[in-house]
Amino acid sequence: MSSSALGSLRRRWLLLVLVPLAAGGLVYVLSPSSGSSRLVAREAVALNPRQGLEITQMRQASFLVTQPVVAGRAAELYDDGEPDPVAFAGRIRTAIDEESLTITFSASGDDGAEVERYVDAFASAFVEVMNARSTGGASAQKRSLERARDDAEDQLEAFLVANEGALQATPPDADASARREDLQQRVAQLDDQIQTVEIQTAGQPKSYEKLGLSPAARTEADTLSLTGEPLVRGLLAAAAALAAMGAVVIAAERLSPRVYDREQLAGIADAPVLAMVPLAPRGRAPERLTRAGFGGPTAEAYRTLRVNLAFLDGARRSADPADERSTGGSCVAVVSAGPRDGKTSTVASLAVASVEAGADTLVIAADLRRPTVQRRFGLDEGPGLTDLHSGAGLDLGGLVQRDPETGVRLLACGRPTSRGVDVLPDVQRVVDASRSSGQVALIDTAPLLVASETGPMAAMADHVVVVVRSGHTSVRALREAVAMLDLNGTPITGFVLVGSPEASDYSCYYAEYGA
Repeated sequence: MSSSALGSLRRRWLLLVLVPLAAGGLVYVLSPSSGSSRLVAREAVALNPRQGLEITQMRQASFLVTQPVVAGRAAELYDDGEPDPVAFAGRIRTAIDEESLTITFSASGDDGAEVERYVDAFASAFVEVMNARSTGGASAQKRSLERARDDAEDQLEAFLVANEGALQATPPDADASARREDLQQRVAQLDDQIQTVEIQTAGQPKSYEKLGLSPAARTEADTLSLTGEPLVRGLLAAAAALAAMGAVVIAAERLSPRVYDREQLAGIADAPVLAMVPLAPRGRAPERLTRAGFGGPTAEAYRTLRVNLAFLDGARRSADPADERSTGGSCVAVVSAGPRDGKTSTVASLAVASVEAGADTLVIAADLRRPTVQRRFGLDEGPGLTDLHSGAGLDLGGLVQRDPETGVRLLACGRPTSRGVDVLPDVQRVVDASRSSGQVALIDTAPLLVASETGPMAAMADHVVVVVRSGHTSVRALREAVAMLDLNGTPITGFVLVGSPEASDYSCYYAEYGA
């Protein structure tokens, strides 16, 4: 399994735990217990090989049992109301043994006598129907005559009860006596016809014959089957649900329009991931940054970002000592495709990490529409960049504030404005002054896709760091932002992946040593 797929499963671990547990628990609760054995009765029916019948006729047994021709007759022989024949056949099971030419009917239940009667009814019905087919309908004719004889006997009995007085009178009523004789004669005629059919079919061999009903006996087959246990069924259901949910999660993230891991970033731009910031702990992160509170896995990720940027600066200076920037400071523009990607937090934390390393660090609050970075240092919102041309006689040097807690210096934004083009020359002046004095300048920009001035500001910097929030930044927006930077001829130094589950996995190692 690829690392991307494993990352998808890690990100959705709660779903992968809850759904299988729910599925397994539901199956466990709804599954019938197999702790007690049941009574099973069987009856075998043999095929007479002398009849020359084909084996394929035996294979029809499981089909014929569920048809009205057999199931309906079995329901009559069972004599327990008038159930639906097909539903009545639901409990019966058949097994064909082609070597011994037998068909075994079986059923299970808690009442042994009822199970035996149930199985015998199906075996008898099957034998009767199949033999009737092989004897040209003689059995069916006999059964029809028997029904007619039973009806005639019922009519005779009903007539005798209704006309008891007339028949016992002296002399008996002539009409009643004549009717009685007709009914008695009808019964006798039907008895004679039944005997004739029996004589005609007595010498014919039967195609099928019952071998005898075995008494209902207890079986432990169900209790010995692992899949019959509710607990095992629940575990199997949980495993199936886990596999299904895993496939759904991986497929959903593959089709998702969001960026989740470094593998996706590699397919968007040819730039490394400079730092992976773990998921923030439960609860909101403190608004105010302090040197004492700057610790733990999150702070370590931003220290890694600082180290990587410093390494790139050193590599640049070694590669081209004649570059005018080789002897000065460094400027980093921190950008993002859209809002709420973690750009301002990255600027503030990188600034603290730079001060820790002894660098004179200046944060330029250039998010002119929604400036918030000053809150991270407890500094005033203004005056700032946008106030330089207000006619108040302000100068850049006088606008820089210093946070006594962290040592970070800040050039505030001032009054929010949408006219970013007005401050571009001032930002360039600040960047040039910081670079010439050996400072580290960090530009907190507005999102690339919502502010026209962000692209030119990024072009002023030595490094452009693109902040991406895992599970929030869309692939489409990030591609557009990268294309915008390419159009301006601004190379991307690297990415910062905020809220990375992979980094969160690594943070447990750091916890062993404390913050």
